[in-house]
Amino acid sequence: MGAFKKLLIAALLLAVAFGLWTSFHYTFKAYSLDGDAAFFPMLWHGWREHGLDFFRSWNFDQDNWLFSPAPLVFLAYYVFGLNGYTVLGLGWAFFVVNALLLAIMTRFLLGRWSLAALVALCLGLFAGEHAMKKGLLAYTVCHNTSMAWTFIAVITAAYGIEKLSGLCAFILACITFIAAVSDPWFNAACSMPLVLVLSVMSVKGKGHRRQSRNLLLGIAAGWALAYTRLLGLASFLSKGSIQFISSPVRMFANVHSYIAAVDAFLPSGQILACNHIAGTLFIIISLVLAFESFRWLALRIKYLQARQAMIAGFFLCSILIMSAAFLFLLVDAGPYRFRYLVNVYYGLLVIAVFVFAFRWADLPVIFRAAASIWVLIFMAAGVASDPVAWEKAAKVNDQGASALARFLDQNGLHYGYGDYFAASADTVSWVSGYRNI
Repeated sequence: MGAFKKLLIAALLLAVAFGLWTSFHYTFKAYSLDGDAAFFPMLWHGWREHGLDFFRSWNFDQDNWLFSPAPLVFLAYYVFGLNGYTVLGLGWAFFVVNALLLAIMTRFLLGRWSLAALVALCLGLFAGEHAMKKGLLAYTVCHNTSMAWTFIAVITAAYGIEKLSGLCAFILACITFIAAVSDPWFNAACSMPLVLVLSVMSVKGKGHRRQSRNLLLGIAAGWALAYTRLLGLASFLSKGSIQFISSPVRMFANVHSYIAAVDAFLPSGQILACNHIAGTLFIIISLVLAFESFRWLALRIKYLQARQAMIAGFFLCSILIMSAAFLFLLVDAGPYRFRYLVNVYYGLLVIAVFVFAFRWADLPVIFRAAASIWVLIFMAAGVASDPVAWEKAAKVNDQGASALARFLDQNGLHYGYGDYFAASADTVSWVSGYRNI
């Protein structure tokens, strides 16, 4: 190993440590103890006070999070205690897990640990406050937790088409049930793309047809358990419904939101506000690198190894399916609508890192320079998105819930009605020790 490569590895490892530091502080700056943040503390209290039957009394949304990530969240509460730092810190932990899985996915695609895996890890950690907030990349009650299952499912399937397909099919069944019953988003982001790719491989994949069919059976079994709510044992969980758009106006709004998602996940607007030349350069490089990645994959995917073709094909399908769902289905028009495109964000990173790392030795100098500049700008923008946040100690923002709880206590008010978000009703109940309900 040359001296330059050793120096580069050392620099990337330092960047990883710095990325952990900044992203931890951005998590506490981006999120507060709002109604959704109090969801798990309320479930935890209800379960401990009334037992498992409490869950049947709760009015769950279609995103119920009961099988994932609730068990992990409750384990963390038991080990570390229930407080604001645990609640928000768990979101950061899932963010870090997704960054690690992004690096592992890169290693799995390339067949070896390399600098590309470290670069992928850095890209995962330096998303910046803007993406963490708008895309809810580090929030416990959101699709980023299901994205972790998506990464694990894809790695399992890629391993299963080569060996141990029976065991991998069982693992896929478990993952599909746990993730799909907790978050229907998982079906569009993971289950459907996997079924499409494995179906093609079961017909055309030489030497992998039997393994692909075994994996398909595993996904089908997991989906059946999720759809039937564990054969009726979890019938209290509501099922999701699909509504298509019914007007050109709504279609235009969805297209506008999809374009705006570029600025939500990438720091293009932030860089433009600081320097028009740097911002324009970043946008141009982003478009060129994305086009080159898709162009090369379209031409070369049939020549890749089975696992590489399967993973690349999966993320292409996942991006297309979720993009179509975002454009043609009714989605909320709120500020956090970009959370539905978390798989698109991570999928693009996987594809770009793989394509350029795989071709690095044969790439023209201009593409090497463009890719290197893009990574540096991306990471620098992540650091600069809010320096004040990571220069100071991380603090929990309870949106005034503690003060309101004290006011209610002082006036003998212990029962009442309050808005889920505007009055932080559940948060007030939790921070008051459940004295104010």
